[in-house]
Amino acid sequence: MIPNLLQRAVEAHRQNRLAEAETLYRDVLARDERQFDALNLLGTALFQQGRSMDAIPLLERALKERPGHAVVLLRLGAAQRALGDEKAAEKSYRQAIRAQGNLFEAHYNLGNLLDERGRREEAAACYRNALKIEPNNPYALINLGNLLHDADRLEEAHAMLARAVAADPRSIPARASLISAAQKMSLWTGWREHVAVLKALAAQQDFDAHPFQTLSIIDDPELQLRSARAASRKFPPAVASPSPPVGSKIRVAYVSADFHAHATAFLMAELFELHDRARFETIAISTGADDGSDMRKRLVAAFDHFIDARGMSDAAIAQRMRDMGVHIAVDLKGHTQHGRLGVFAHRPAPVQVAYLGFPCTSGADFIDYLIADETIIPPEEEKFYSEKIVRLPGCYQANDRKRAIADETPARAECGLPERGFVFCSFNHNYKLTPPMFEVWMRILQAVPGSVLWLYAGDNRCKDNLRREAEARGVDSVRLAFAGRLPLDQHLARHRLADLFLDGVPCNAHTTASDALWAGLPVLTVPGRSFTARVCASLVAAVGLPELIAPDLAAYERTAIALARDAGALAALRARLAAARDQAPLFDPDRLRRSLEAAYGEMIARWRAGLAPAAINPGPAR
Repeated sequence: MIPNLLQRAVEAHRQNRLAEAETLYRDVLARDERQFDALNLLGTALFQQGRSMDAIPLLERALKERPGHAVVLLRLGAAQRALGDEKAAEKSYRQAIRAQGNLFEAHYNLGNLLDERGRREEAAACYRNALKIEPNNPYALINLGNLLHDADRLEEAHAMLARAVAADPRSIPARASLISAAQKMSLWTGWREHVAVLKALAAQQDFDAHPFQTLSIIDDPELQLRSARAASRKFPPAVASPSPPVGSKIRVAYVSADFHAHATAFLMAELFELHDRARFETIAISTGADDGSDMRKRLVAAFDHFIDARGMSDAAIAQRMRDMGVHIAVDLKGHTQHGRLGVFAHRPAPVQVAYLGFPCTSGADFIDYLIADETIIPPEEEKFYSEKIVRLPGCYQANDRKRAIADETPARAECGLPERGFVFCSFNHNYKLTPPMFEVWMRILQAVPGSVLWLYAGDNRCKDNLRREAEARGVDSVRLAFAGRLPLDQHLARHRLADLFLDGVPCNAHTTASDALWAGLPVLTVPGRSFTARVCASLVAAVGLPELIAPDLAAYERTAIALARDAGALAALRARLAAARDQAPLFDPDRLRRSLEAAYGEMIARWRAGLAPAAINPGPAR
């Protein structure tokens, strides 16, 4: 009788009739509670339905029948990980490896777990072990390639990702990762072909490219939404948290790995300091390093509570936030490196908000609101965002008026610039630069004799690639100058040597643009369709220079050339920008703070009234 029942259960399971399979497995266990296959497979079926809590006891019972069974340990680890018990999951995966060293999934799953916990070198070793078993597995190749990419081991990353594309030419994550690594090196061989294939694949299948990589490759908010949704599906379904106690203050928790000397902190520090303590209690949930910097010390002092959550699991962080009675949880990272969206999947607060760190939709049903403004998300594009949009007046980006600019301006020669000639600059990271944008810049240089283009470049390899690309487009490579990393005050000071900052698409200058404007350097931009392609237009509009927002690339090119030829027009722009520093919305963090707090208040009022999230337009701050 049991063999027949078990066979029917297995067949139903194989055909994904999971409810029927569950009933049959339970019938088997009613006859023999120690039947190993029924315990193992019922636990597996429950896990596949998202019922990890129910699956774990069955898998543990199966292990009592066959101690050290590698496949059961593998499934147990997956269920434990789904519930946020990373320590137990790691133990189960390691036991599976000891039991059966050639089990690819155990090495691979352990690598994924360690990668998510920031233990990158250990994760890389796991992926390498997995690839010894399945050398052409595209998933392991992609994950190892991305780890190498994040570690700036770009040649190795590029080679690994090229192997992934060769192993699975239809893999969207493989191709997007390869393009991203190539852009970071400015290695553009085959770039157009890869992007064309990526777009063609997107029309045929799930667009599961990494959301952050998508931003700098394709200016398409619909594809960016699909990418973000695919990434967000890996998180367990959010469960509503108990309501925090009603009190006189709204408790707002900001979650980030960047509470140290980082671009996000350089923008937001003063906003944190300015929050109205009579109405709001502020909490920092820091998941990143303590670098010992002055900025770290300043941020610790800026909040009512500063929680160092390094090493804590998503579930543990979420519970800590519940225990603190958080009303509004604000994610400052999204789908970026060291992001902790998994915390928000546990629903630590009744209102959850995305802001600043990831300039795109989260694609997650557990994020209620996205902070933006009228320029960044036009009404016709709102359908490509999973959140309800909060449109702050003026500009969404916080800016710190305490950012110091060094008094001393370096000599041109110190920065590799010629003594004479117009200086165009763009201090964006290399991954934002694409061949079509570079070609526009080269035409601008050709039209302005004696001009140079001053770029940020991480290393000599990138410089060599860009010089070669300039020569291929008929521009002498000596007309490219390169800027390295400097302390922020010195970096801001060197902007005085430039004449015009050139923004690009599909991924605009964000912090780099506001740095330039703060330092008094005009910024020319051309907005695209997506959030990340419209930020710079918002910044430029918020300092009152709308004529520097070109409607298209042809107009952008003409404007850059015209300004380089008209010293008077450029001087007038600089004078207006200098005057705007004391009154422009972009550089008024208290104005932004009041608008943001008004939005927070409306979010809480809707929640307390039992209303669903809705678009919010808080209007000008008073």
